[in-house]
Amino acid sequence: MAKAETPANTRAKTIMKTEKTTSVECQDFNLEALAWAIQNGLSNSCLERYLKIWPASRIKRELCQPVGGLFGTKKFPILFFAVERNSPEIIRVLCRAGADPSQRAEPSGLPVLAYCILGAEYELCDTSDSLFTLQANGGGSIRFTA
Repeated sequence: MAKAETPANTRAKTIMKTEKTTSVECQDFNLEALAWAIQNGLSNSCLERYLKIWPASRIKRELCQPVGGLFGTKKFPILFFAVERNSPEIIRVLCRAGADPSQRAEPSGLPVLAYCILGAEYELCDTSDSLFTLQANGGGSIRFTA
């Protein structure tokens, strides 16, 4: 997944500034900006503070929406961005806030668990902590068939 370069980047930088401040001026929740911030090193404590700005019911609804790809291509649930970063802490915060670890990418139908496993192969890194965190938060299991 390429890093999203969109007008939302300015808002994402505002999200990342919450790392050093206790309040944030945001016009509205923006999932694309959040995905960009996660890709660019957003800490789990900053994410927790950012998500507390809005009502929990709204955050849960927003986190279950797919993040649009460039030029209307593939759409990924927000957890794909945390998995790509291999951050069990960010995965845990997003799941507690309402992100659904059983969601799939559109239009391929790729589950986030499978994406996590493929990430280990592609990035040549250990993603087992991210995989266990997804499963512990309701990500289910993957069945391989011959």
